[in-house]
Amino acid sequence: MKAIQLSTVRRSILAISVLILSSACMCPTLTGSGNTKPTKETAATAKTALTPTSIPTPTPAPDTLIVRSFPPGQEVYVVPEKAAQGILGTTNLTAEEYFMGHTPLEISIEPGTYCVTIKHEPARLLDDGTDNILFQMKEGDENGWLQMAKIYDITKDPDHQAIVTALIWPEDQSPEEFIATLPEEELFEVTLESFEPVLQRHHIPTEDWDSMLTMLRRTGKAVWQGEDPSDYLIIYFVEPDRMEAKWGGIATP
Repeated sequence: MKAIQLSTVRRSILAISVLILSSACMCPTLTGSGNTKPTKETAATAKTALTPTSIPTPTPAPDTLIVRSFPPGQEVYVVPEKAAQGILGTTNLTAEEYFMGHTPLEISIEPGTYCVTIKHEPARLLDDGTDNILFQMKEGDENGWLQMAKIYDITKDPDHQAIVTALIWPEDQSPEEFIATLPEEELFEVTLESFEPVLQRHHIPTEDWDSMLTMLRRTGKAVWQGEDPSDYLIIYFVEPDRMEAKWGGIATP
């Protein structure tokens, strides 16, 4: 494998819409670094313990950033905006000083803008709404490049939790095959009635509704892509009670 290279191509997002849906987070208490910075050698993969909906679930403090990946156990790096401004030329987004631990992770951060990088095994993956991607060249492969990290730009508002979710979804895996790899427990409550107008607005085929709803409930993110790669819809939680969407293709106002 050759040295890590950073993609300089940033996604072109046609629109971003804030969707306030009837939702309630069943956020588990996640073990993480807290105020003690781990190292790659000492940080253990955090475990998630879900509590039934009928039992009150401890809620993380409002200054927290919750980072999840599916599958879990991926390295997490958090870089403040000021340090990331010259990122394409000088700063390594996966430098040891920015390592926070492994997913799932809960850490305390100050309000502000950050680059959250989730590093995974090199692979060809479906796009899940990343703002940038780290690539690695595979020698002897005619296609050349493999993804090895997903980068998300986030803004942490005062007194609000922030959520980042990465779907490590191989591009040759169907939605049904990917969902089969997910935990059966649901992290979020989302009703079809609240979700349906969004799917109709973006002309998502009705046969795909169940898979998107299942994905959103179990992970906090749902991805749909049409036969044309420019036709897609990505819905994701950015806070426990707030979602956003990115899309391409046709949408009804």
